[in-house]
Amino acid sequence: MQKKVLLGLVLSGLALAMVLPWPVLANGELPEQLPQKCTIRRSTGIEGCPEAGQECDFDDPNTPNCGVCCVISTIYYAADWAFIFAMLIVVIFTIWGAFEILTSSGGDTPQFKRGQNRILYAVIGFAIAIFSRAVPAIVKFMIRPGA
Repeated sequence: MQKKVLLGLVLSGLALAMVLPWPVLANGELPEQLPQKCTIRRSTGIEGCPEAGQECDFDDPNTPNCGVCCVISTIYYAADWAFIFAMLIVVIFTIWGAFEILTSSGGDTPQFKRGQNRILYAVIGFAIAIFSRAVPAIVKFMIRPGA
């Protein structure tokens, strides 16, 4: 059963990855010029990168690593939102599991076990969410400029 669900999720993810670019490609027009700057949404900690809220100009000789700054800033920003979403799911699963445990009639009923499992899944999700906070730092270490 779990293998079928996992297979379904993977296949639907692949189908979405193939279908989502269609609206963009349907327009048929590509921009004549690529953007020449980006807005740094979160401080990266990389020397020479602008602070949060400032723009990074690709043609500026004072910021030779502007592309790296923009990529790392975007990864940090996305990871922050993913962490908030994951924490919301963890809270929901914890409350749901606690509710199932409290409303079960005994210690060995299927409802009690489901509640225990939901709380266990919430703890595992919390550990994964905490680990995901390290992903931007790992990426920054791998593509750090001047290495």
